[in-house]
Amino acid sequence: MNGIRSERDRVRIALRAMGAAMSGATAASSFKLLAPLARPITAHVRRDLAYGPDVRQRLDLFTPSGKVRSGRRPILLFVHGGGFVGGDKNMGVFFDTIANWCVEHGLIGATMTYRLAPAARWPSGAEDLAGAVHWLKQHGAAHGGNGRRIYLMGHSAGATHCASLFRHFPDLAETLAGVILASGIYDLAAPGFRPIVAAYADEDDAGGTGLDLIADLASSTVRMGIVLAELEPAAFHRDALRLLRALLDRDGILPPFARLAGHNHYSSILSVGSDLGREFEAFLREFIGPDDLDAGGDEVG
Repeated sequence: MNGIRSERDRVRIALRAMGAAMSGATAASSFKLLAPLARPITAHVRRDLAYGPDVRQRLDLFTPSGKVRSGRRPILLFVHGGGFVGGDKNMGVFFDTIANWCVEHGLIGATMTYRLAPAARWPSGAEDLAGAVHWLKQHGAAHGGNGRRIYLMGHSAGATHCASLFRHFPDLAETLAGVILASGIYDLAAPGFRPIVAAYADEDDAGGTGLDLIADLASSTVRMGIVLAELEPAAFHRDALRLLRALLDRDGILPPFARLAGHNHYSSILSVGSDLGREFEAFLREFIGPDDLDAGGDEVG
């Protein structure tokens, strides 16, 4: 136990020393630090299921290794980040661990890829996400999933794509069981985000409707949870605060919110499925709730 605790503390110290910078070097260092801590994958995995014709319109589905009753387990679909121009559902041990956590807690887990900028611009992310949700609604029951209980969880650009679903496909978005937005960009026109967003969207892409998605999120009735790492650039803190205030005005209470102490923009999501991700996992358990976490029952054969 002391060895585990010491390793966790060593990683935390190293993450804090990196500060709040977003860079390839910070991402690579975070990957290297966290990879040895990831828990093993125990779920059955079906890779590269096509939800559309493009080579990147693919999802992976994680289910229990034994038999499951059709249509019982809620589904959580994870949408990766990558600054709109990169990223993938298969990032070594990472992201598989998120879907595996779902299976271990009574859900079906899914991860997806989507088309990337600059070839695919706004609102391609929302279009691809809508395609993946439709696929899960149609095919999820065959794999033990309940297509009427779908959660989305997006990180960084993936959170932005989840948010943009409420702009471009509001009827579909309103059918979701809940949405978890982690370290996302919700006002794509904010000056602090323009270097990140430029390859994907500008005001011309928005066609006069604007690039601020916060009003779209606040006009929804879907339950939302917000996650932010402590060591994020200031623009992410400001955007999250604006969204929190908008959801407070909508509901009269603050939404579920987690500020992950000692984590940077990358480590917050990479840590899920490791000893360092317990705070995020506790947030997931609280947000999803015992009814959906236990919906599958004792169904492994």
